[in-house]
Amino acid sequence: MPNMRMRAPIQGSRDSAQPDGLAACRRPRAMLSALLAAAMLLMLAISGTAAAAPLTSSSSQGSPDAIRAAGAPPVVTKSPSSTAVLEGHSASFEAEATGSPTPTVKWERSTNSGSTWTSIIIGGSSDVYTIATTKASENGYQYRATFTNTAGKATSMVATLTVGKPPVVSEQPESKTTTEGHAVFIESAATGTPEPTVQWELSTDGGAEWSPIAGATFSPLIIINAKLTQSGNEYRAVFTNALGTAVSNPATLTVYGLAHITQYPASTTVEEGQTATFEAAATATPEPTTRWERSTDDRNTWSVVAG
Repeated sequence: MPNMRMRAPIQGSRDSAQPDGLAACRRPRAMLSALLAAAMLLMLAISGTAAAAPLTSSSSQGSPDAIRAAGAPPVVTKSPSSTAVLEGHSASFEAEATGSPTPTVKWERSTNSGSTWTSIIIGGSSDVYTIATTKASENGYQYRATFTNTAGKATSMVATLTVGKPPVVSEQPESKTTTEGHAVFIESAATGTPEPTVQWELSTDGGAEWSPIAGATFSPLIIINAKLTQSGNEYRAVFTNALGTAVSNPATLTVYGLAHITQYPASTTVEEGQTATFEAAATATPEPTTRWERSTDDRNTWSVVAG
């Protein structure tokens, strides 16, 4: 019997027992599955990091350390006030603000009623800005302070500088005499910068006390319909601007009442050499005086009777 050799099967993986074509087909599938699984794990990792990031960021921004790092923007706590000074005198403006870090200040000036603003280079970096010697040309200038830090900036309210002269009476009022029912004009004037306003005042007790006349804020003062009860009243003008006040001298009003004849002279006839008497009477305020007149040409002309 011929010698026969038997070959034992080789132990190994499942794939080694399969046909070569089937094993070759299954290896790429296993690799693809592994790649897909790795990709999904990577996506989940990225998604988890992104979801956690806003929570971490919000927590960091809200912490006291983060707030201190960001700071607080300036808040104006005191704005400058408008001021009026005599020409040549000093003028100061003051402003204050809070903030973190402490804000710096820069003063600005406008010479055209706030249309444009320019920074003040000299002396404009302190809470108080001072003009040592004011000029008439600076009248009406406006000033403001701007505070700045790393968190922001804030600007104060505007203050106006008035440079001028106090009022000086240039025309004193004159006393007036009129007849009851007539109009009276009492005039006064004053100079000053800014232009002063006027308020007329009245005294009915010889100047002991004075009170403003309602609506009498112009010159001349007009008394439309003078009355007998106004006779003896005194009037004066009070001029005022931002730098002071000036008061005029008083003017006295005298009002005469119209005379009313209460008794007319009567015609009389006497013999030559005898005495002839004529009598007349009248009322008026103040009490009227009497003057007799005579006509020798049938009342065409009249002449004063002496005595």
